[in-house]
Amino acid sequence: MVHVGDIFHDNATHLQTLLTRQQVFERLNEAGIPFYYVRGNHESKAGNKLLDELEGITVFNLSTTGTTVGTDIQLFGADHQPEGNIPWDNLTFSKTADNGESILVLHQTLQQLSGEGTKNVDLSRIQRPFDGTFDFVVSGHHHDATMTNWNGIPVMYTGAAERMSTNKDPTDRVAWLLTVTDGSISYEQYDIPQPESKGVGR
Repeated sequence: MVHVGDIFHDNATHLQTLLTRQQVFERLNEAGIPFYYVRGNHESKAGNKLLDELEGITVFNLSTTGTTVGTDIQLFGADHQPEGNIPWDNLTFSKTADNGESILVLHQTLQQLSGEGTKNVDLSRIQRPFDGTFDFVVSGHHHDATMTNWNGIPVMYTGAAERMSTNKDPTDRVAWLLTVTDGSISYEQYDIPQPESKGVGR
């Protein structure tokens, strides 16, 4: 499972993170499912504390050094940086996969999807320090799912897992299933069901 950032909102409490630990992370751990993520622009002290406690056990913060999943998939990531100011000089970059697929995970506004802007990150600037290319790029931060093709590489804003968009026809409360087979990556949208409303007793 890969999360593209904003796991906890700014006002998440210790109790809320405790429930998340029990209902999400402990269940993933019991099922043997690792949780990879990048940090978004929304975070709380309690949420960061929980992620730090679980780091390396059930939870893994992706970085530009890369993480191997299975035998032939590499996940790279970079935490959100305000104003798009990625600290290039402070990062260590690794070679992308020669045999296999490399996926980059971000939480930024990207030029390739949103056009040029002072706060928008240019993927060509990100690609340059790596010795190799990516096969897929996913980014959080935008609540509506959007996709384009850049130099033969699929680039996607994943959209939000909750109803957050203010657009008229939003693409939110979604997740994506990426499948790697025979040297290619396919993707499928999964619409997350609305939770059943519970009546209030009197």
